[in-house]
Amino acid sequence: YEQAGGGFRYDLFSDEGFIGDTVLLHTVARQKLADIAAGIAQAEGWSWSEGRTEGVSTYGEDAERYLLLKQPAGELTPEERARFDALDKQLETLSEQDDDEDADHDALELAADACQAEMDAIEAAANIRAWDADVRAHGGVVVSLLHGAISVRRGVMLRSDLPEIAADDKTGVNQHLSSIRTEGSEEESAQPQAKPLSAALVKSLSSERTLAVQAALAA
Repeated sequence: YEQAGGGFRYDLFSDEGFIGDTVLLHTVARQKLADIAAGIAQAEGWSWSEGRTEGVSTYGEDAERYLLLKQPAGELTPEERARFDALDKQLETLSEQDDDEDADHDALELAADACQAEMDAIEAAANIRAWDADVRAHGGVVVSLLHGAISVRRGVMLRSDLPEIAADDKTGVNQHLSSIRTEGSEEESAQPQAKPLSAALVKSLSSERTLAVQAALAA
């Protein structure tokens, strides 16, 4: 913020400082987030990326623009499962050692945090791999801030792309997208098939439509 020319205001009656240019602050923050999102999209094969200070919501303008697909369950490889189980046992051992009054609690806590961090990383890698290649080819990734930390949302579909995606499909996904197709999509659906959607994407879109119907009925 300061490198971009931003300054601070200081109260004469306190030592607290205030951001002088909030617009500039949000601009540089969004640029940082956009760079992170672009790097993730390139590394993982997502079609597009976006950086924003707030996460994608399921209501309002975001609901009209985006469709959030459910995170698929990741499966660990045999090597990852063995390492994960070993770390889990190590956590149990550290917990037992921490019950000893003479134990170095700070050191044990650091070791436990390291184990948990590695376990979380293993699960995160498996979840990223679980996204189908066809979903990545059509979907995007949004990076935002959540409680001051980086938050990554994968599997974000642009609703403006859904009619085009449905037009390329002859596997029945058009029926699942009937509630969110735009005007003129019936003509587009008659075009020749370019590439069928994967079963994973069809299932995800179907689930989102079911949730939307349930929400409408509840309202």
